[in-house]
Amino acid sequence: MWSGPPSPSHSLRFPPMSFARLLAPWLFACAGALLAGRAATSPPEPPPLPDWGWSAALETGVGYRDNLLLSSTAEERSGFLHAAAELLLLRVPGRGLEASFFLQTEGRRFWSGRTVHQEASAWLQGEPAWRPARGWKWSLPVSAYYDDRVLDVSDTDVERLIAETRLAGVLGGPQVRWDFADRWHVETQVAGDRVRHEDGVNDAEVIRGLFRIGWRPAPAWEGKVSLWQRERAYARRVQYSAAGRPLLGTRLRFAETEGEMSVAFRWGPGERWRTTGRLGGRRLGDNGSGYFGHREWRWEQQLEWSDDRWKIRAEAGLRGLRFGVQTVGLGIAPPARRRTELSGSLRAERHLAGDWSLIAFFSREHVRSNDPLGAYRVNEGLLALRRGWER
Repeated sequence: MWSGPPSPSHSLRFPPMSFARLLAPWLFACAGALLAGRAATSPPEPPPLPDWGWSAALETGVGYRDNLLLSSTAEERSGFLHAAAELLLLRVPGRGLEASFFLQTEGRRFWSGRTVHQEASAWLQGEPAWRPARGWKWSLPVSAYYDDRVLDVSDTDVERLIAETRLAGVLGGPQVRWDFADRWHVETQVAGDRVRHEDGVNDAEVIRGLFRIGWRPAPAWEGKVSLWQRERAYARRVQYSAAGRPLLGTRLRFAETEGEMSVAFRWGPGERWRTTGRLGGRRLGDNGSGYFGHREWRWEQQLEWSDDRWKIRAEAGLRGLRFGVQTVGLGIAPPARRRTELSGSLRAERHLAGDWSLIAFFSREHVRSNDPLGAYRVNEGLLALRRGWER
């Protein structure tokens, strides 16, 4: 589910070529004859594809979540009404300027939530692109987003808590892709992200860079290695000492380095089976005492099967964090703070008739930590009806 840098200007000069001027009419005549002969013997070309294609979908359903606050003690349960919408506009590649626009919105209304009554999110992305030469693609993905939900912000916040967060932001920057040696490609991007929170305390500006190399040894196999670098500067947050005390007159900054390896494979009749595995790590540091610094590793696996009527997808993930300065408990040498997250989901979609389909979804997340306040479980189920359109 997001035009390149201007080419340098050159002044070209051609020496006089009288022989070429004399030969040009004959070359054009021969070429015209060859094309005319080929047109007479070749079968008619298929009708051209439309310049633009589009698809849209609406989704509505009911569900249940057993821990709205992601709490270790005060679990709040509620059923909810679910609604979502998607829209995709796509200009067919290979005709000069390409473009794609994607809009996704989702909202939920909880019936019996005492603290949390609703959540909503929206994502809008536009990506104009240009292919100046074979194997090259220059693009400018720009995204706008909105998120209003309960999030676990204990990784980067002073207090180890769950917060109802409302934020909006804009992200964009140029991206270049080069396909070389038939089976290899390289991508790189530099982007800026401006995030605004309702409370204003966590407002930040982020500069991020991406480098990715991909390899496709066979049509059914693809591997990628990705590296991200991010610099986050907060507008109002301050640094903290190793003991967790604020240092007035300072400004907090984060630096993140993240790497990931992924492998995707398709097999079976009609490639109905697909799987993707990811293994990655991340290191976060701050410009102060290192109070927020931590290391993270993660593993994710996705398995999908589909046929004419069914589409089933299962996902599993494991994530671990270890902090360098933050500790848990009291004593002379308290242990470093640790955290492990285990998650899984199962989604089944059954095509009914026409453009209608029925969706059943279940997810579970289990967070363990040596800090009792940071451990919780949450389960969610959803049954929804979906209608799609496309051209």
